[in-house]
Amino acid sequence: MTDRDILAVAPMINGWWKGTISEGTHRRRDLIPRFVSVLSDIVEESTLEPGADHPERVRVVGEMESKLGWIERGIEYVDGYYTSDQSDTDLEWLFDTLNSYAPDGFYFGAHPGDGADFGFWINEEGDEA
Repeated sequence: MTDRDILAVAPMINGWWKGTISEGTHRRRDLIPRFVSVLSDIVEESTLEPGADHPERVRVVGEMESKLGWIERGIEYVDGYYTSDQSDTDLEWLFDTLNSYAPDGFYFGAHPGDGADFGFWINEEGDEA
């Protein structure tokens, strides 16, 4: 899935996403489920947007739902998931995918003043993250 594919599902940015998504932790067992939850909400909301039945959008939403399902099954059924290389890969994918949903002038990542506060923040440098 390319960034262009992800952006095909992205027009539903809402104000409630701006700010903290998770705070006070760097633990994968805290971050991954929270990021999956937020991204699942984003994907679900995208199915309600105009053009949601466009074949390309349907394909991308299906791919994202599939990937999120794999992560959820890893959390649920894989012993040692949070210490596995797969959880590293999944967390990286979640960061990249959530960042792709950041509105213009924002990025998804750690707050500049608090490295354990993850969310959508204004990019004060003016560059896309």
